[in-house]
Amino acid sequence: MTARARTVVVTGGASGIGQAATALLRAQKCRVITVDCQRADVVVDLSQQANREAAAEAIAELAPDGIDALVTCAGLGGEKGGGGLVSAVNFFGTTRLVQLLHPLLAKGRDPRVVVISSSTSILPCDEELLQLYLADKEAEAVAHTHRTTPWHPAPASGH
Repeated sequence: MTARARTVVVTGGASGIGQAATALLRAQKCRVITVDCQRADVVVDLSQQANREAAAEAIAELAPDGIDALVTCAGLGGEKGGGGLVSAVNFFGTTRLVQLLHPLLAKGRDPRVVVISSSTSILPCDEELLQLYLADKEAEAVAHTHRTTPWHPAPASGH
């Protein structure tokens, strides 16, 4: 009897680090379930709780015997919708999906979660935002980052 391939969920699997992680895992013969807002096995926007729950349900349908790993690469910069959307996807999209997938991870073989960070982790700490994250206050954190994070579009090239 041959062992089944490891089943790994990768958020943000359609581009960037998530796409590269997906390619590497597939080359290692893992079964990869991608989650992204486009071109993925589970197409969903992780900025809303209902969508996160739908993603977890879809993943459970694709992997009823459990998952062996979760690699969270979904994330965006402020230029893609403002700071509030960054908090909704990068922090709450990650933390809440990890919680929702815990039962599937518990069924997995030697389960693990890998959380990919961004350059935001090296920016100065916003103590108020940190406290909102730790208190699991998503609406307040989204409003705070939308209000306090000045995102400016890049200047046109050649100017």
